[in-house]
Amino acid sequence: MKKHKILIVDDEPQYCQVMSLQLSARGYDVITARDGLEGFVTAVKERPDLILADVLMPNIDGYEFCAQTKAHPELKYIPVIFITAKIDQASRAKGYAVGGARFITKPFDEEELFKAIDLRLKDRDKVRRFYANKAEKFSGDLKTVNIFNLLDIFSLNSWSGQITIDHPTGQGILEIGAGEVMRCTIDGREEMDSLMTVLGWEEGKFTAERL
Repeated sequence: MKKHKILIVDDEPQYCQVMSLQLSARGYDVITARDGLEGFVTAVKERPDLILADVLMPNIDGYEFCAQTKAHPELKYIPVIFITAKIDQASRAKGYAVGGARFITKPFDEEELFKAIDLRLKDRDKVRRFYANKAEKFSGDLKTVNIFNLLDIFSLNSWSGQITIDHPTGQGILEIGAGEVMRCTIDGREEMDSLMTVLGWEEGKFTAERL
């Protein structure tokens, strides 16, 4: 069976070495790049199945690297998981806004990292079968299931649909296509910072509907 190929983009050699050894031991093929610029060139050449990227890097940071990857027609469906010490709400919102699939805290927990990777690669079909029997429309509270959890569910299953959030300051609607956020409006208006604003909401009621 063909091995999944993972690209690590990180300017810290010790993290690259540790992750490379751990991933190789789990049966993955691993390639590395030292910054976002080298990472993008490597991704175009190697076509990895998944990318692990740091945020703070020279030349091109993780956000710009991810944005460039998602803008490339042959790379845009590759999941990008950020592994970084920048875990505040604003950083996470920016990461998801540029197409990131998940944030893992640095120094990372090994099991959390491999669960995130396996769900997107080895266990993807199992996850899709599990959610296939779930309701096409479900609701809840962001204090129980946050916006990033919801986006993760859509991303894992490559779902298209809509997430509506009723927040004290307005109603936000995220339109999703094949697991990616395509459009975001607040009270029917799409502004430049609409997505960042909605991703920063920590309270409110949501309704998620898949097509």
